[in-house]
Amino acid sequence: MLDVGRAVGQEARALHNGFVHQGNRGHKVNGAGITMYAPNMNLVRDPRWGRAQEVYSEDPALSSYLTYMFVHGAQFGNESSPKYMQAAACCKHYAAYDLETVPSLRYFFSAKVNARNMWETYMPVFGSCVRAAQAAHVMCSYNAINGVPTCGDEKLLNGILRDQWKWPGFVVSDYDAWAQIYQTHRYCPNMTCAAATGLNAGMDQEGGGTSAIEQLQAAIDAGMTTKEAVATAFKRLFRIRLQLGMHDPPNMVEWNHLRNESIVESPEHINLARRAAGKAMTLYRNEKNTLPLSTSLKRIAIIGPSAVNGLLLLGNYAATPDRGVPSILDAVQEALDDNPNKFQAHCGPVEEDVTYCKGPCPATPSPDIENCCWQCGMNEGCEFYSFADHQCALMTSAAGRHSQVGAVSAKCLAHYQHKVAWAGGCDDVACNSTKGFETAVTIANGSDVILLVLGLDLRQEREGHDRAVVELPGNQNALFDTLRRAYPNTRIVVVLVHGGTLALGSVVDDASAIVDAWYPGMEGGMAVGDVLFGKVNPGGRAPVTSYLKTSDLPEMGETNLYPSASS
Repeated sequence: MLDVGRAVGQEARALHNGFVHQGNRGHKVNGAGITMYAPNMNLVRDPRWGRAQEVYSEDPALSSYLTYMFVHGAQFGNESSPKYMQAAACCKHYAAYDLETVPSLRYFFSAKVNARNMWETYMPVFGSCVRAAQAAHVMCSYNAINGVPTCGDEKLLNGILRDQWKWPGFVVSDYDAWAQIYQTHRYCPNMTCAAATGLNAGMDQEGGGTSAIEQLQAAIDAGMTTKEAVATAFKRLFRIRLQLGMHDPPNMVEWNHLRNESIVESPEHINLARRAAGKAMTLYRNEKNTLPLSTSLKRIAIIGPSAVNGLLLLGNYAATPDRGVPSILDAVQEALDDNPNKFQAHCGPVEEDVTYCKGPCPATPSPDIENCCWQCGMNEGCEFYSFADHQCALMTSAAGRHSQVGAVSAKCLAHYQHKVAWAGGCDDVACNSTKGFETAVTIANGSDVILLVLGLDLRQEREGHDRAVVELPGNQNALFDTLRRAYPNTRIVVVLVHGGTLALGSVVDDASAIVDAWYPGMEGGMAVGDVLFGKVNPGGRAPVTSYLKTSDLPEMGETNLYPSASS
């Protein structure tokens, strides 16, 4: 995690330096700045939470440790005490925030948390981020706690952060959360009151819009706050700018040598993304040593939409890398050296000025005769080809043979033997239809191993959207059962791609092996391949709890770890 934080901080600084060298200091350019909104360190209290994918765990101690390592790496790189910060990390979301839409929108929700639960459950990770790691800023959350909006809670901001923990950083609101002291929580009767309440509580910067800070002058005129309070917030903000070296000569700042063209998506960082994804994967089941798989497999069937679309491995707020995102299918093909481009096609004897095509024949564009021969060799149903006018016609027989000036025809003498076959099984991750099951069963016929990729995508879980249930979406369980019934003696390896944990139903007992990949990121597809074929030994511990069924969970929005405790 230290290395991941360091790499993220390096890329943030390198991007910033790139914009500065272009004459843009970051004005209204998202990502140009080096005050980052990371890490998200809230706890998973319910697996249905749409942002469970963004955070570390449900355990205060584990999350505290990982938070410290990320923040230290992002802000200070490999240096123990550099003169300047590499980037400014943010402790978010402060505090007791763990739902999006259920039982109410987060902008209206008030978490009911007693003192014991607050200090034993929710506060340790923020203490680690603020006190131990010395993060530059804290983001207050959308929700209220016991009726008081977090962005207007003086005890939470000035009281704990400044007076108790002696922290010198600045507080930013989640987007428009300062304004929502009035707009949604109705803690104040108007925006002028909300502006003063936030500032007096310890707010320094309004994230998102400017509805609250635009009313600060009116609040000062009304005697609700002071110019000195505004000046204090201004000083906190500029203190971080000074620590980042933004107002010193560039040659004084040790991080200014970093360049986006050599740092962002560098080979080192791509390799780190692959290693980090592999280390995060969890092995839940491995009957009869199903894993690791042998690279001498003759045939493997890969089933599932998430197996072929690398973008589904990314999760919330992930930009698509310039080099693309390798899929799980790509990784398996690489491991088994199943590369059609290496196939050397053989056709003959060649007949010139002859075509085997009579009437309409399936044809595809082709640059030359060799490519047309290759196309026939790649198609198991093709026995003969005819090439003319840069069109390649593929046929099962030469029965239509006749003269055609300029045409060239021949028989295919060797077909490519695919080791890897893929079928979606479901139209998409939601899997509301079973019409693709038959194709999946056909594709799996004769396979040594069936690799089935199940889970979620951002239509089921994301910021602003919680799940209603923990069960696998749609007909995913039915797809597994169909394959198991069709091939009771074939090894079925299930790979899970998701954020919040899942109730797996029959998969738990009937799969040969289960690997949890989570949302593994930009090199996650390759990391899955590393785990499946034994280059990486997956972990045996998950950072969150899985449940057998939705009814095992309490109502969403229950924020009290000790519901029967009195204090």
